Amino acid sequence: MEQNFTFDPVPGEFTKDGSAWTFTPNPPWEPGDRLIVARQAVDGTISSASWCDFQVRPPKPSITAPSSPVAAKEYLTVTGVYNGTVALQMRSATGTEIPGFFSPTGDTRTFTPEEEWAPGTNRVTVVQTVNGVTSDPSDECTFTVEEGDKPEAPRFELPYAHTNTSTRPTIKVTGLPLALITVRLADAAVLHSEAADADGILEFRVDPPLIPGDNALEVKQKGNGPESHWSEPHPFIVKEPPSIPVIKAPGNGQSTPRKPVIRGEGETRGQILLRHENDPDYLIDTIIGERRWTWTAKEPWAVGDYTIQVKQTDDGDSSEWSQPRMFKVVQ
Repeated sequence: MEQNFTFDPVPGEFTKDGSAWTFTPNPPWEPGDRLIVARQAVDGTISSASWCDFQVRPPKPSITAPSSPVAAKEYLTVTGVYNGTVALQMRSATGTEIPGFFSPTGDTRTFTPEEEWAPGTNRVTVVQTVNGVTSDPSDECTFTVEEGDKPEAPRFELPYAHTNTSTRPTIKVTGLPLALITVRLADAAVLHSEAADADGILEFRVDPPLIPGDNALEVKQKGNGPESHWSEPHPFIVKEPPSIPVIKAPGNGQSTPRKPVIRGEGETRGQILLRHENDPDYLIDTIIGERRWTWTAKEPWAVGDYTIQVKQTDDGDSSEWSQPRMFKVVQ
């Protein structure tokens, strides 16, 4: 049984050709989903309703072909943009979205690619979406980006290939003077990007620390011309930070002469730092890092109770301070 609805007439014009008719809305419909109902009346009798739901597409926009020569970061001009809330999308010849930035307002917009256009011939289209409905793609815009000679990738000076480094090694590369040099972990996150000096040198210390184990770096540069390719991976090994050293003597709570002899165990690398627990800013001494180390006081200590700690450092990496060791200095 047909339900009773109240329908508002749609402004527009009918044209009839025999038994067929055409309806042209005036003003044109907004883009989006539409549901219309048609009826006809003959001698006062109204027919049943004929339903039709469909989508109204926004008009397809256009791209103005840029003038030659086309720069690698050339912007494109898009016209015919719908007047209202609209989403624009630039697409490659294969239909893949091209990341970039559209200017925010107006029926004419500019599109700037996030990455440089590929050297050679580029073919792109643009679509616009209004109220959830996407337009037909624009006519294809074809332009050619001149392919200049790519510079060689910079070379690594530090760290030396296949050598051991700390978790925060110093990285030094040599490239073109004043070029923007970018260093990353191989096929991974960018560590640093900065302009080289007038001699083409970029030097920095890694932060945050790298993960111990096998690592590799890649580098590229961009001067006034095209950007270089990433370099071949530059391998090196990041060492584990030192473990906390241990104080073996004097024993906890033991007594010792006024020139204490302190012995312990650590690692054969870097340095052992020795301090009083209650005076953390003042080091008693620095000892060469050894598997078994010994320190002997050169001057007599005052009689009394002492608490000491040690930690080990190596090339900028450091262990935590050891547990406090308490002992007595006696006459």
